[in-house]
Amino acid sequence: MFTFARDNANLQDGCVACFDLDLLGSPVDAGDGMLLRARVVQTAHVWCTNSQAANVEIAVDDRKVLLRLRRCDYYAVAQHASKVRVAWVVARPSPGAVILDATVGHAFVIANCVVRQDSTVHVAEVFSGGFCGWSQAAWRMSAMGVPSRTSWLLDDDTKLVDPESLVNACLQDCTRSGRASFLKVTHAWQLGHLDRVEVLMAREALRAEIDFGLCRSPCAMHRLQVFAPPPDDAEPTLTASFSILLRVDQVLDALGFDVQCPGIQVAEACFPAIPVQACHTGRPLSCVGAVYQVTQGLACLMRDSSDVFAQLRAVLQPEHPQLTGAQVFTDVHGRILHRLSDMPTCVCLLPASEPLLPGLPALSGNEVCAALLTKRQAPYHFAIPAGAATAWYARFPTVLLERLGWDSEFGPLPNAAGEQLHLTIRASKRPLLVPLAGMLDYLRCTLFLEQLRMLVQTSTGATVMTELQVNAHTVSVLALPATMPTAAVAQCWENASYCLALGPGVRVFSGPFPLPIDAVLGHISGQALHRAGGGPLVLSVMPEVRGGGAKDANVQLAKTRLATVLLDRGIDLHAAAVAVDKLIGARGAAACLQQVQATDLHQRWEALTAFAAGAGVTLPEGDNRATKAAVRIQRAVQRRKLHNLPTPGAKDFYIAPDIWRSVDGNPVPIIRSISQGASGVILMDAAQARKEDLALLREMKADSLCVLVLGHECPEPDRCAGKVSVSATHATTQEPHLLAACMHNVGTTEVRPKYKQQATVTVEGMTCCSFSMYRDDLADGQDWQTIAKQPVREAQQAFTAPGQDRILVHPWGRSFRADGKASLPQASDSIQFHAKVPDAQLPAVLRKSGFNHVYVLPKSWEDSRPLPEWAIVWLPGGRSEAERLALLVPHQHGLVRGRNRYGLRVPAAEFSATFKQLRPADTVPENIQVRLLFKVGPLPAKASQEELAQWAGKLGWKVKVLKMLGPAHWLVGSASSPPTTLPTFNDCPVLIAAVPSRAAAKPVVQAGRLPDLPASVPATSSQTFAGDAHTQRTLGALTCSSKAAPSVRRNSLPA
Repeated sequence: MFTFARDNANLQDGCVACFDLDLLGSPVDAGDGMLLRARVVQTAHVWCTNSQAANVEIAVDDRKVLLRLRRCDYYAVAQHASKVRVAWVVARPSPGAVILDATVGHAFVIANCVVRQDSTVHVAEVFSGGFCGWSQAAWRMSAMGVPSRTSWLLDDDTKLVDPESLVNACLQDCTRSGRASFLKVTHAWQLGHLDRVEVLMAREALRAEIDFGLCRSPCAMHRLQVFAPPPDDAEPTLTASFSILLRVDQVLDALGFDVQCPGIQVAEACFPAIPVQACHTGRPLSCVGAVYQVTQGLACLMRDSSDVFAQLRAVLQPEHPQLTGAQVFTDVHGRILHRLSDMPTCVCLLPASEPLLPGLPALSGNEVCAALLTKRQAPYHFAIPAGAATAWYARFPTVLLERLGWDSEFGPLPNAAGEQLHLTIRASKRPLLVPLAGMLDYLRCTLFLEQLRMLVQTSTGATVMTELQVNAHTVSVLALPATMPTAAVAQCWENASYCLALGPGVRVFSGPFPLPIDAVLGHISGQALHRAGGGPLVLSVMPEVRGGGAKDANVQLAKTRLATVLLDRGIDLHAAAVAVDKLIGARGAAACLQQVQATDLHQRWEALTAFAAGAGVTLPEGDNRATKAAVRIQRAVQRRKLHNLPTPGAKDFYIAPDIWRSVDGNPVPIIRSISQGASGVILMDAAQARKEDLALLREMKADSLCVLVLGHECPEPDRCAGKVSVSATHATTQEPHLLAACMHNVGTTEVRPKYKQQATVTVEGMTCCSFSMYRDDLADGQDWQTIAKQPVREAQQAFTAPGQDRILVHPWGRSFRADGKASLPQASDSIQFHAKVPDAQLPAVLRKSGFNHVYVLPKSWEDSRPLPEWAIVWLPGGRSEAERLALLVPHQHGLVRGRNRYGLRVPAAEFSATFKQLRPADTVPENIQVRLLFKVGPLPAKASQEELAQWAGKLGWKVKVLKMLGPAHWLVGSASSPPTTLPTFNDCPVLIAAVPSRAAAKPVVQAGRLPDLPASVPATSSQTFAGDAHTQRTLGALTCSSKAAPSVRRNSLPA
């Protein structure tokens, strides 16, 4: 085969090769094709002259080759056969194997394979019995043993739609429209129109099923208590029930509280005892105020939900036995509500026997005009003359205002004609169902309705049912006199406005149609265009609105904010102005202002770009200056925070008692100092516990003595008992912490931690892996912008086969870079993120690395360094050369990419052999784990990289030369520190200086929060050693006086 491949370098030039192959083993996915091992059965060489076969030679061979096929050829032919014939194939020799490439030229694959075995009998019009006839025919033929296939019209006619799909689409449309109501019945759901719920509920059988379902599955309600800031926080200022469909912040927002207000403390008491569930519905809230005199509570319901009736049952039947009898719902103006669809945002619940409005006649127009609002800020003050004082005192709806959170206080009634009655309306401690900002408008609407009620009570003729609206919101339904003109309605509004010193201008509409001032209600009620769905007459009072210039101001504000966003992106002024004018002209000022509300720069730009694309406006790209500046500021802030963090020491903590035990299981004491013959556990700093100190402590031969060295630097790794997490209490704050330390048993018996409550579970092995993708390394059909928007999903699809479980779990740390620096996603040229990969699936993931254009690098959990079990052989050339050489290494585990070079990942034990195979002319480098960095210099300018490594080897120090820092200085890495920092290079002194790592130091406090300032601990609590003079001189700074750890204080936190 090698001779044939060497002599026939170009097979298409007069020579055609055909091979009969036996396929061996399983295929290998090479990204753009499939690789199969095969054995040559026979070979046919055909020499062609003038398109005619001039000579044919057939040879029998038994060599093994590597066959490369297109994916479609493999799945269509080779997958179903064990023997294939390939013609017009190109043979390519390579070291160690011959590759038959059937992916180029005019190669084709032939095989005898059975794709499907069946027989079909086409039957048409066997019977004319419709569906039953077809079923009988199919059954009869099956009983006779005749194989048949029945084709239904739904399968053949593509224009027909499956009935199941039609029902599903209908339900989806009803759900999205918001006009449907789903009622849970015994074994199914009842779908009905939202406005026709009352008709469905009128059916006794359906109502019984719904009631039975509500009793079996009652609605879970929770209790919310809001307390005032100290010192008035003894009793809750508000107690409200709410459905589990709502979040606490939604309830507070519906009740008028500022969720971000630091003075409000929220205490949740679950009723029943189940946790609160979050629900992102975005639907409007219904705040129902329970105004019965016993409860005086609130309940927040989710009106547009499937269990709204269950919520109403929970409100109508609370746990208080005093609340009995029939109950009704009313709006804030006292109107009784009969329909669920008529409920506004805020309604009141009260017994039917207790009216909100007094039975006395309401206020007349003259009585309303007689009063005058003297103070426009809360609390509001009214001055009422003596002639109207009695009417206001007896007929003003004080009960209604009290239920809404406002107290009405009357002064003494005037005795003389010149005196006045003073009325004060102030907010009470209960929640304000009518907010402070809308109180004047509410009072105007209330006084307006009072006058109309007076007209209804004094009329004797025919009446017209009228639905009264203010600013298109229904406030009441009254039976107004049929002879009343619309001017009387407008006059009532003007009287209320005059009393409250508001603008009196008003116009009366009926829907969208303005009514003349002399129109009579009895005449216009007969016209269908003035009625709502054939119901009562609709009258809309539209108050006068004064002002102007708001639209121009919004346009200028939108232009300013949009231009600011574009200029921050580095776009020039002219291009920004043109883009802003186009976008505002296409979308409008209000919509553009909403797109620039986000505080995150990236989210704001992404939203604005998508918003402009929807209008057909393309925004200039700009650059990343805002993102780069934000990254620089964030790093500076992090460095400052790390610099200001207090350094924890052993003197700042007390070890938790009853955890450390000796070999016999007895607890050992916690000590703060060491003396001759002392036993126990002591926590020490790394500077105090050196290797010589630990050796001296072993010579003391204490019974049970354990030294816990705080931090991650072990002074004596060869005799260390292992790393531990020490449970300790801070000396100042008394807060519990977990400290990182290493354990050294220096006594005659071992000491081990043992917790009272322990639980052991089997943990599935997970490996930390980084996943990288590059813009210049995309496969055919891939779009970088799509990958930048969802990199994790793209990587998941690259490694996961159809129907297989997800391999990448818990991704984190997405980073976008351009030329090695932080960048926006759309401007980046590389993307990297981290994820967990199960150990059982790690080899399969690594083998696909690079071939699917996603590069994987397994890392250590401790220091995020590459795992030492794997080594990388860096290769010359580009990606295609790396893919070609990967075919020669059976034990390779995928491609690896640096910034501008490619390599093969192999097991560390196979590194030397693989390096010699792929790079025979180069010396095999030592595989050194770089943990420390050093700057070496000055060296002779003529010294090379190999000579520097050789010089370090003679010093007994294995290094990896990383790069040149100048003509005489080098940066090297090593796994250990050098034997000396001032060696000589050919009699020239050289300085070896450690280079600090950019990675953040490992935290000593693994759990728990340190105080903002370093803790000040008394001098008597420092760790010391005691003993004879020789011991004190040897231990240096460690001095004596044994003292047991003080008891843990349980007092309150210091100020």
